[in-house]
Parts: sequence; C-alpha cells; structure tokens
Amino acid sequence: MTEDFLFECYNNNIFVLFLPAHASHVLQPLDVAVFGPLKRAYRKFLSDLASVEDSSHIGKITFLYTYDKARKEAITKLNALAGWKATGLWPVNLAKVLMNPMVTQTPETPAPVVTAISPAKGKNSRLLMTPRSSVQLRGALQVVPGVVSEDPAVRLLFRKIGSQLDSHNFEIERQRREITIMQLEKEEYLPKKRKKVLYNGNAEFAKVPAILKAREQMRRVLQPQRTSHRVKRLKLEDLCTQFHLNIH
Repeated sequence: MTEDFLFECYNNNIFVLFLPAHASHVLQPLDVAVFGPLKRAYRKFLSDLASVEDSSHIGKITFLYTYDKARKEAITKLNALAGWKATGLWPVNLAKVLMNPMVTQTPETPAPVVTAISPAKGKNSRLLMTPRSSVQLRGALQVVPGVVSEDPAVRLLFRKIGSQLDSHNFEIERQRREITIMQLEKEEYLPKKRKKVLYNGNAEFAKVPAILKAREQMRRVLQPQRTSHRVKRLKLEDLCTQFHLNIH
C-alpha cells in the first residue's frame, strides 16, 4: 500500500478502510448483505433459464447474461446500506460485532470427571514408588519385611544401588547446567531479530489530509515552477563567480 495510492483515493473522495484479517464474514458489508442475495438471484435466474432451454451447459454468454440480471437485482443501494448497518460499521455499533454468533465462542463442553485411583496407603505406597535417590531407596528398604531387610547382602546391594543413583543424579544435574550455560552464550552471540513494525493502513490514511496540506504549504514557499523558469533563463556566465586577489 503506497502513499500515492492513498493520495489518489483521497483526491477522488474514496475513503479507504482496512479491516482486520480473517474477519470479512463479520465486518465486510459485501459479504454480510450483498453477496448472499447476489448468489441467490444468480441461482434463481440460472434455474429458470435451464428449465426453458432444457440444457445443462453453461457457456460464457449464458453466464454473463444471467449474472447481469442477478447483479441488477442484488447489488442495490438498499442492500449496501443494510450491509454497513449489519456489520456495525455505520452507524457505529460495537454490539453488532461482539454479539455476532460467528464471534461469540460456544460454551465448551466440560470434560468428564475421571476419578483418579488413589495410591496405596501406608507402608505399601513406598514400595509402589520408583526410588530416584538413595534417601528414597532407604525409605523403601524400611518397609521390606525384617527377614529380608536385615540380610547383609541385601543391605549392601541397596547401598550400592543408592550410591549409583546419587552419582547418576549428580551427572544429570551437571549436564543440565552446562546445557543452560551454552544456550545463554549462544543467545548472546546470535543477532537480535528486529521487531516487525505492524502497518496500520487506517492510521496512514488518516494522515493523508495533513500530509497534503504540508506539501501545499511547502510548494507555496518554495515556488518550484517560478524557480525552475528563473534558472532556465540564466546563462552560464551568470552562474560563475569571479574572485580578484591582490597579491603584494
């Protein structure tokens, strides 16, 4: 969208209006109150013509003839005004847009409630949990029957498993911190993306009268045509400057 296009529209009494993306079905007057009657009229005239001619082929001439009749019937001033009113653009009515069935969200169906299975209570709950450290492993060992838990071989095995779990957890935490540091360093060296400037066509079009007024004032002050004619009448000698230096 160039400034020349906006100036041309303004000079020809055409006021440009930019609508939000993906909202034509709600905010576009043509979609709301003109295209629908146009389609219905076209289908009606086409069905009447097909019943008379008893032919299913639709050529270019048939299309143009039928569309011209439908256009004269549907694209009227009354339908155009109705479209502006139905969209709430003019007269301005925000409720027309906000209360539109296509805009209001349908109430979400609540998800069925699923009853969670409660974990086993008491000592058995520790046995059902997977130990992730030596502390949790020792807690699980305490609920094991005494005959097994008091066995020296079993206790030694649990100590070795707990030690291995702690080493494994330490290594995971160390690697996680190294990855975090590397990611931070990478972000520092990466070029920063410039924030995209959103173009507001409505705001730009609103500036057109002020811009044209400022240009006209500058044109009056500078008087480019008079200056151009004055320069054309000058000769090369008039543009040259002579300096006389007295050297003693």
